Amino acid sequence: MAEETESDLAGKTQGSAKSRAGGRGGWLLRWALAIAILVAVAYFVDLRAAINAVAGADPYWLVLGLLANFVGTIFLPALITREAQHVQNARMSVARLVEINISNRFYILVLPRIAAVAIRLVRYGDGKPTAAAFALLLFERCVQLSTLMVLATVTLWLDRGNLGAMGQFLFWLVAAGSGVSLAALAAFFIGAVHRLTYAVLEQMGGILPQAILRKLANMVETAAIFRQTEHRRAGVMVALSLLASVFFYTSAWFAAQSIGLEISLLSLVWIRSVVFLLTLIPLTVGGIGVREAGFVGFLALLGVPAPAALAFSAVNFSFQVAIALAGAFSELWRLNRRR
Repeated sequence: MAEETESDLAGKTQGSAKSRAGGRGGWLLRWALAIAILVAVAYFVDLRAAINAVAGADPYWLVLGLLANFVGTIFLPALITREAQHVQNARMSVARLVEINISNRFYILVLPRIAAVAIRLVRYGDGKPTAAAFALLLFERCVQLSTLMVLATVTLWLDRGNLGAMGQFLFWLVAAGSGVSLAALAAFFIGAVHRLTYAVLEQMGGILPQAILRKLANMVETAAIFRQTEHRRAGVMVALSLLASVFFYTSAWFAAQSIGLEISLLSLVWIRSVVFLLTLIPLTVGGIGVREAGFVGFLALLGVPAPAALAFSAVNFSFQVAIALAGAFSELWRLNRRR
């Protein structure tokens, strides 16, 4: 192979610098958008009433909500990861996986999502981003999303009478997403689905850009690693995911109880799911702004006043902030231990 010239090296250096600058620019733009959405929400909502509702929240329900959030989003996902780790012949302890989940909660709030994902990928790969670690990360997200989408579809169907025409639109939208997420999850276990997905990607060669096609093809190929998963182990992971969802929704119900918000758990299931899915869209950092506007908008369909909806969103977010602070201390302790 020919040696690189100085101009080649200079070009690569400049390209890397531009990439980093573009990443920082996008991150700052997402922060700006988050602040703009928050300002708009504060303008249209009685902010004083929302603050008073948060200030008067019952500590008993807040503690229960925080514990349920920890179990549903940190501890049980660690158990799911522990079950799925056999694909890379890794045996991280549950305590170590809990530590990774807590630390990642901190990074999600302060870094671009892609950076937070990269950090988790390196941790799963024991210091390097391996293909098996990527498969594990992708599998986790597919299990989580498919569980939330299916539960949201069922509860939207049951709650559609309270939502009118908007309820029908939301139901079919979430049902379509549920079908896509289940198909993606099936590619991890069923060879026929895997081959069909790969064939569809090949047919789309003239439609999608090659860069996107390569990434999608790599994901499909990586998913094949999980086809060796035992049915018993897969069943355990699905059961744990369902249990994690129960705690995830119960945490939101505790948050509603803390501010005296009367809303059924049935409605909270689909609202919490849809808002969470919206926050995954990389419009703002950590979904800030999108979360608040989402809760205000969807709870309004059920007749909940905007100040109460905003207070509910703030209490829910406080659980994430509390865990993120624990993640920050965990990272400081880890860095100090390494020194």
